[in-house]
Amino acid sequence: MQKPNMLLAFEIKDAIEDFMYEVPEHVHHHRFTRFLHNVAHFRPLDQLSSRIEDVKTKVKNVKDLDAFRICPSEVASSSTAAEVPLETNSFSRDDHLVGIEKRQGELLKHLFPKEESSRDVVISVFGDAGSGKTTLIREVYEMVKGDFECNAWVFVPRSCEGLVEKLCEALELPIDSGKDRRRSLSSYLQQKSFPEDYSVTCGRLIRLWIAEGFIEEKRGKTPEQVAYEYLDELVQMSLAHVSRWDFEERIRSCRVSNLARRFILSKSEKDNFFTVLRGTRTSLDALQHSAEKVVDLTLLRYLSLRNTKIKSVPNSIKKLQNLMTFDLRQTLVSELPKTINELHKLIYLFLYSQYINHAAVGAEVCPGIGCLTLLQKLSLIKANYKNRSIVKELGNLIELRKLGITELKEEDGKYLCASIEKMEHLSSLYVKSASKEENLDLNHVIKPPQLINSLFLEGRLQKIPEWISLLNSLFKIKLRWSKLEDSPLKFLWALPSLKELHLYDAYTGKRLEFSAEWFLELRMLEIEQCSSLNEVVIQKRAMPKLQKLAIRNCDNPTMVYITMNMLSQLEETHVPQGLIYFLD
Repeated sequence: MQKPNMLLAFEIKDAIEDFMYEVPEHVHHHRFTRFLHNVAHFRPLDQLSSRIEDVKTKVKNVKDLDAFRICPSEVASSSTAAEVPLETNSFSRDDHLVGIEKRQGELLKHLFPKEESSRDVVISVFGDAGSGKTTLIREVYEMVKGDFECNAWVFVPRSCEGLVEKLCEALELPIDSGKDRRRSLSSYLQQKSFPEDYSVTCGRLIRLWIAEGFIEEKRGKTPEQVAYEYLDELVQMSLAHVSRWDFEERIRSCRVSNLARRFILSKSEKDNFFTVLRGTRTSLDALQHSAEKVVDLTLLRYLSLRNTKIKSVPNSIKKLQNLMTFDLRQTLVSELPKTINELHKLIYLFLYSQYINHAAVGAEVCPGIGCLTLLQKLSLIKANYKNRSIVKELGNLIELRKLGITELKEEDGKYLCASIEKMEHLSSLYVKSASKEENLDLNHVIKPPQLINSLFLEGRLQKIPEWISLLNSLFKIKLRWSKLEDSPLKFLWALPSLKELHLYDAYTGKRLEFSAEWFLELRMLEIEQCSSLNEVVIQKRAMPKLQKLAIRNCDNPTMVYITMNMLSQLEETHVPQGLIYFLD
């Protein structure tokens, strides 16, 4: 009965959401305006009424069918065990074999050895047919199952077909699982849409979970924080495998367990949770490029056209009033229509063209983008639309966690600083100037967002903005085209959380020196295209946790002076051969 009930639930949900799309929510304080509202929307109301009556009829049919359903206990007995349904092949707790106590003791010794071991254990019981193997195992299982956090009784048929499915059924709903674990296991099914052994970034997976409505609200936590908790739980249960960690030992990408993937596919398709589209590469691309057809999916919450050759977004995109994620990264879209500003449920908006000279090219967005107040991630957009700046209105997007902006003019720097100060939740900031020679004027921030952990500044800097040294959560900083005359190190060395420092054409001096006790948490240092640099000195006790050192593409031969201890601790080194010297 599970499948008919689920289909009816889906049908009811779709009917209500269609109605909400056709009839926007309004508050009418007067009887006359309520009357006009009902007249204007008579057709959607009539359609909803008809669909509800249809669902009622189907519910009655399901009830009538259920009344005549034969219970397993009513199945006629059979002369051969092979004909008995698996569900009827169970054992009563009252079953008992005389003399079984000795064998029980032997099993218990294996289950609870005197010396504890962290290894997983498989115990096999074998014997002649009818010797009581199953009864013995059942009695021991009933005795000890309360001592384990997760337990399951799985009947394996003589043919091992379906073994994986039955194991996964047992794992999916452990007996002692709480509400959060059940929710995370439901979310886990979303990994069904990726190929076998495919590693998906956590950000992408979590956005899918949020769009599907899997993530429940928790007071004081964002949906992303709650989703990461679910993901951690799945990893702890070995249902998801971590493919890559970052320097903070956070999960960057993961993949579904191969053991469970087959069951996920079969169960999800059976329950209409999703449908796998199989076809040639050409047909799939053709579907992705049919933007005009996609906009008819008015209940769509997640739309990714990433890595496609789509060149424009139609004005009819406004029909997707439920859209929460819109991903246009690595496409040919250079401008968004004004109607994008009507998608008030948007949380994530990603867009940039192909890389040009190792730099991503943002897209133009129309004035009015500031009305999308639910946006949490917006990247990459151009600072101007038809020579009209949109920087000031970005201050309305106070929920932003990630902002990427390109082609910023020097005179707009102070307005961007004012907008950034309003974004208390901002954690990632990317700013690129209008050209290599254009100054980035970012010296007007007085109270920076304290959650910023990633900062990428691409453009000429007269000096390091003072507010950067106040970012105690800063994890990664990249400076490109800065061409600083003063060493940036003296402004950055005390940042308590900094683990990655990237300097690309960022310094015009000849010497960089890392003094003792500087950059105590740094794991990665990359210096590239600093044309005048000819010496890098790393003193004793500087960067004690450094794992990767890279110095590349500097015009002059750059000599690197380090200690023997530093060389031994490095896991990865990219320095021209013969240019490493040891300090006394």
